[in-house]
Amino acid sequence: MGDTSNQYSLESSSGRNFLSSAATERLGTGHTSIASKATKNPVKVLYWPRYSNPYQDLFYGEDSPAFSSEAKTIFDAIEVLVKNPSETVVFHLHWLNFLFNGKTPEKRERTVNTFIGACRKFCEAGGTLVWTVHNLAEHDKLETDLEMSLRKELCRLASALFVHGYAAKTAVIESLPEAEGKIHNVVHGHYIDCYPNTVPNKTARAIVGLFKPATVFLSLGWIRPYKGLNDLCSAMKSLGDGSNKAELVIAGKMRPIDESYFDDLFANARNFRIHEGWVSDENVQTYMNASDFMVLPYRASLTSGAALLSFSFSLPIIAPNIGSFPELIQDGQNGFLYDPDEEGGLQKVMERAIATEPEARSQMKRVSLDTALIHDWDDARKAFINVIDIAIQ
Repeated sequence: MGDTSNQYSLESSSGRNFLSSAATERLGTGHTSIASKATKNPVKVLYWPRYSNPYQDLFYGEDSPAFSSEAKTIFDAIEVLVKNPSETVVFHLHWLNFLFNGKTPEKRERTVNTFIGACRKFCEAGGTLVWTVHNLAEHDKLETDLEMSLRKELCRLASALFVHGYAAKTAVIESLPEAEGKIHNVVHGHYIDCYPNTVPNKTARAIVGLFKPATVFLSLGWIRPYKGLNDLCSAMKSLGDGSNKAELVIAGKMRPIDESYFDDLFANARNFRIHEGWVSDENVQTYMNASDFMVLPYRASLTSGAALLSFSFSLPIIAPNIGSFPELIQDGQNGFLYDPDEEGGLQKVMERAIATEPEARSQMKRVSLDTALIHDWDDARKAFINVIDIAIQ
């Protein structure tokens, strides 16, 4: 599902397709292969790290003799380039979090320095490095100085940077002025037909245990402090006893290190349903279809795949007016926006959602799905390919 990941070791050289055969068949010819806009010379895109949601499969599309993609490490990329010096090899970097998984500062610094050294070697050997900047900083903020030096060096080495959203582009340039002139906005596509979607609303509510005629707010994905769940829980509690007014469903995996924090946060909360544990692809639909609104109460956001996932299930969104959210959400049309710095801002917008009449809610669901449909992966691929064409000349 949206923000869950499968750690792809820096030393690993294996990659696999995480899309089910059924999902791949559904994608069919509706998602243009990269080959349709490929460069004149065969291009091999090696990307890292590999995440277990469909994002990368959808972004790269189908392989062809002219353009292929595969999950590989930077060391694999160097090996491919050395063995085939005439081949055009692009290393596409995504998330940086796995570089900071070491338990000690010394281990993290060695890992980062080794990675940067390998990136330099790859570029010096004739490889092309590109980087999609998914966030401005790692969520755990373990090594801020080390991380910033890493980001600056990657920005220097990369032939091109990519972001999802115009606000994201501006934010990255403000954080990394070196990015100006080499950063490109590409569409973040939708997830329609990537997950099962056959369970109707009433059935989904029964499965989740929702039997009251209440407005259901949803938080789905990793249960982590940085996601602003403290604000969401505070707003929910401030709505009053709400016995028949609202219910909050929080579903996702929690790290052991965060358990005490959330035990305190969820204590004595009425009308909360906490479903702790991994949410399978099959069960994403259950939570989505049981809910009336997805709530994404982030304090900082550069890109949100969760928003496109929500719209793909016709689910309107409540989110702060930061990052890419104002580009996606039209207040009152496919969700509600609020000022995260306004006292009680989230509570007020949740009250607006509760007061929304059934007919208006149905219209919001239709607009949400329409919003997903116009965010097509074909557009992302074409933009990506065009930039790669220029970068490898």
